[in-house]
Amino acid sequence: MRTYVDIYFSAAGASPTKVAEVLRKEVGLTFVFGEHDFIITWQTSEELFQIISKMTDVLRPMGVYFRFESHEEEKGTPKVFHEFSWPPLLPPEENGPDR
Repeated sequence: MRTYVDIYFSAAGASPTKVAEVLRKEVGLTFVFGEHDFIITWQTSEELFQIISKMTDVLRPMGVYFRFESHEEEKGTPKVFHEFSWPPLLPPEENGPDR
């Protein structure tokens, strides 16, 4: 099964960078490319509930909201997700003699 997670940020809460850092360190999640922010893959309800509990514990004091949407995996659905760091890394600036 897959559960998709969307994070909604508030200007009064923690920065997106801080939220991403905490979720990566404490829960083991990283942002993915696509219409959702995170994807949790799980086999049992207990496994999903443990991850959701961890997320709730670390996000509660950060002033963000989050939403879950679960789907059964379908045949032909790719198992690979393209993760990325947050904020996305920018290409290095060239400091050549012509600049």
